[in-house]
Amino acid sequence: MRQAGLPLKVVQRLTQAGRVQVVQRGVYQLLSLPAAPHAELLEVSLRGPYARVTLVSALNLHGLTTTQPVRLQLTIPSNRAFPDLAFPPVQVFWFPPEVHAAGVQDWQEAEVSFPVYPPEKTIADLLRLEWRLGRDLSLEGLRTDLLPPDRRVPELLAMARVCGVEVQLRRDLEMLHTADH
Repeated sequence: MRQAGLPLKVVQRLTQAGRVQVVQRGVYQLLSLPAAPHAELLEVSLRGPYARVTLVSALNLHGLTTTQPVRLQLTIPSNRAFPDLAFPPVQVFWFPPEVHAAGVQDWQEAEVSFPVYPPEKTIADLLRLEWRLGRDLSLEGLRTDLLPPDRRVPELLAMARVCGVEVQLRRDLEMLHTADH
């Protein structure tokens, strides 16, 4: 609304008239419009400009798992802070700046856009944090992402190098290859 040059008094009047709802400080929703797809992810990206959708949230967004995260999982660079949010519930992971910056893409859907990691980076990040999140999610994402076979191996290996998990990725690729034959 600021970018559109809408005065604060107009926003207050729209809110008082019940045409605009305050979702939380600085985030408003026009009630005459249907909810945007992935509204919570959009909201978080507006509130935390360095936030990137990651891990199980990204895996789910890409359709590579049936697991629904209890909290939205986001990453920010380790040299940045993340604002306190009353809603939605989030789990923040701090990544080194070079790992955080690698492979970001914009998720575009129905005029909604927010930053997310592609499947290859998501799988590499899950491997980085398998000590914390377990191996099942990265294996599920890897199995699903590799259909048809060998579709994204070069991209996967490139992201695994950035994340320092190339050895683990090669181990899992070999294991999946052996299991399929």
